[in-house]
Amino acid sequence: MSSFELLSVVLSGIAVLVSLLVWSGQRKLQREANDLQRITADLSRKQLQLIKEQEQVKFAASLSLSLVTDGKGYKLVLRNKSEVDALVVDLRPTKPTLADSFLIESELKEKFPIKRLRGGDEVRLIAAVALGSPTVSEFHVTWQNADGSTAMEDFSVSL
Repeated sequence: MSSFELLSVVLSGIAVLVSLLVWSGQRKLQREANDLQRITADLSRKQLQLIKEQEQVKFAASLSLSLVTDGKGYKLVLRNKSEVDALVVDLRPTKPTLADSFLIESELKEKFPIKRLRGGDEVRLIAAVALGSPTVSEFHVTWQNADGSTAMEDFSVSL
């Protein structure tokens, strides 16, 4: 084998080694780029989920129920804590029943169902609390959101 051929084989071998090193580096870079794309896709999915949840919150009312002192007596206060209106709001005692609860049946029937409880508004009911009244009462509240979905929540109120 001549020196020219030997030099040609050596240079070819060096070229193959350089090609393998570059190829290995490119595979590593491609792996990192794929990992970054996966992370970016996951982040995008989470951001879309958060945006959807925030938009649902915009259209969903949030209500609270509490028993507050009012002068010498008590009032049961149903409040719309959200900025959107709650439609067709209904309140019913579950434990104890209406007959045994501290609410006045005629007032409850007169005020409920409420056609529209605006954001930030509240409804007060007289609570006829006596010595024999239960210390904990449970209520079931249902309403319709602005987007047409129906919501319900159970509240527990204690003296």
